[in-house]
Amino acid sequence: MNTWSLKRLKRPLSVLATVYGSLLIFVPGPVFGEVGLRVVTDIAPVQSLVWRVMDGLGEPAVLVPPGTSPHHYALRPSDASVLQQADLVFFVGAGLTPWLEGRLPVLSPRADKVNLSSAPGVVIWPYRTLALSHEDESEDGHEHSHGNGHGHSHGDADDAVDPHMWLDPVNARKWLILIGEVLARADPANATRYRENAKKGADEISDLMDQLAHRVIDLKRDGFIVFHDAYQYWERRFGFSAQGAMLPADASTPSPKRLKALRTLVETGKVSCVLSEPQFDRSLIDSVFASQSIRIGMIDPEGVGLIPGPGLYPQLLSNIVERVSECLQRP
Repeated sequence: MNTWSLKRLKRPLSVLATVYGSLLIFVPGPVFGEVGLRVVTDIAPVQSLVWRVMDGLGEPAVLVPPGTSPHHYALRPSDASVLQQADLVFFVGAGLTPWLEGRLPVLSPRADKVNLSSAPGVVIWPYRTLALSHEDESEDGHEHSHGNGHGHSHGDADDAVDPHMWLDPVNARKWLILIGEVLARADPANATRYRENAKKGADEISDLMDQLAHRVIDLKRDGFIVFHDAYQYWERRFGFSAQGAMLPADASTPSPKRLKALRTLVETGKVSCVLSEPQFDRSLIDSVFASQSIRIGMIDPEGVGLIPGPGLYPQLLSNIVERVSECLQRP
């Protein structure tokens, strides 16, 4: 049976709501509301997509607080409590949150667990391991997707796959349709509403892709370094190619060799911009490039500071385009 298949739910259902006092105030943990499905997600972009499908019928909770790296997050007692009550859990996969998947059978034994990285048709790319990360390290130089006879199968190790796949809006569209089907089966009384929301959300993302592609049409496609190699999916979809990344895609500590290669790259004059992230300490950028003239911008793959809800995901994509454009064009 596929991981997104649903059993019939027999217990009472309740709505989820995540309590946010302020975007700048620590969030104590997700809590449940009074009616509807209890749905838990791993990160804010996934929460936003699920929320778009549930719009008007409930609000999903999110485990990883805004501004926290999902790679190294530690589950709290409040998270465990929410997972124990969950009807559904949507998550990107072990490659993004290695601390989660192995605990789900214990913490959420009755919940249906949807590993989005294993969804049919999702575009996946292997990790890029070189500091000069624009080099294509896949075997054939083409994108892979589950269910089409190419690329990784469901049995492949998650650690072979770059997990930042929500940054390809094509994946987000596919996830929306899958999420709609999962929710429809879990809550048949509202099946039509879930499916309609999913279809509308997918159409909105298609329109957004066209708008963003038009906005970047005149931008040069190289000349920047990212702090964290999280943007491969976005780069490939919109025709960009970062010249390097300070941290690998799993956000592990960079080697001296990697940092030396990036410093040398900047010295060639081929790179004009380094893009930092709010989840990480910028001091590494300052120390590596202290003696060099280079612009420093900020991009965010998770939606830090954005209002939680259905609009977070499209705003996240728009912000990335805006920040990259600013850094590349700034005099």
